[in-house]
Amino acid sequence: MRVSVFLVASIVYLSTDVGATQDIIGHKIIQKCISAADPKQAGKAYEELFYKDPSGEGPEFAEEELANSEHPGIALQAAWRMHVRELPEKSAHFGITPVDHYLPDVQRFVGFVEGRLKAQVPYWWEDMLESTDKHHPLRTQGRTNRWDTIPDFDPASDSITIEAGSNNIVLPTETVRWLTEENHSNQLTTAVNSGYIIVVSRPTDAGFPRIACIEITTGTESWRNQMWGNAVQHVFSSGPPVTRTDVVSVVLSKDKITVFGAYSDELQHLRAHTFINSAFYVEQFSIVGGNCTVRFATDNWGVRLD
Repeated sequence: MRVSVFLVASIVYLSTDVGATQDIIGHKIIQKCISAADPKQAGKAYEELFYKDPSGEGPEFAEEELANSEHPGIALQAAWRMHVRELPEKSAHFGITPVDHYLPDVQRFVGFVEGRLKAQVPYWWEDMLESTDKHHPLRTQGRTNRWDTIPDFDPASDSITIEAGSNNIVLPTETVRWLTEENHSNQLTTAVNSGYIIVVSRPTDAGFPRIACIEITTGTESWRNQMWGNAVQHVFSSGPPVTRTDVVSVVLSKDKITVFGAYSDELQHLRAHTFINSAFYVEQFSIVGGNCTVRFATDNWGVRLD
């Protein structure tokens, strides 16, 4: 009897030890997601976080558990995974396919985003997630916010003036050069609140969006930060041409800046156009200091999760 008790106790001890080791490994993976220095690192970290080890030896996290994470970026990524996981069942219920309808019944995810970020999701962002192709906002001219284009703008010699209430603020030359040095030189979007002007630059294929904050009272730069956006996944066609449309909105609150962005590729046939290869992102920054507190992308920044 003593021997059997000893054996049972040993088994329990070993099991507990393995569980503790997996917890430590799991914590390290979560830290990788939080501290990733660039989108490629983040994508690989999330791939590791959501990986299901067939052997059962590695740490595994339930998306439902991660959706309650204190870190909003992890929570959003987990909620998105839950939504995608249920897509085949939802598609069967709706009698459609994922190609015809990007993601049915997406309101629950949109509500989750608003609840965690305390920011209202732009109508166009939600519409692009849930619309069938024929009702795509970029086709129906729905409520979208595209990049502002400044004709014949040269950041090396020209200036940009933003109307902020009764003030006309000239953006600092050095700030404009930084915003556009790797991006489109004449495409920006801006948002204004009572004390600040927020400027975001549209990326080229080789660049990333950039964001800067300008104080209205002084006209000086308060802070700048690098954004990640979405990975650029090129679509090539030997037949009908493919064009890409980027959309962006900056949502301001008292202490936060939330940038909602997306792109959608359009395959142009003679009689019909089809939107393919859409991707969405959200990034949130502190209005004081510009620290990025949330990064989320439906394409996991180009790293496959499955």
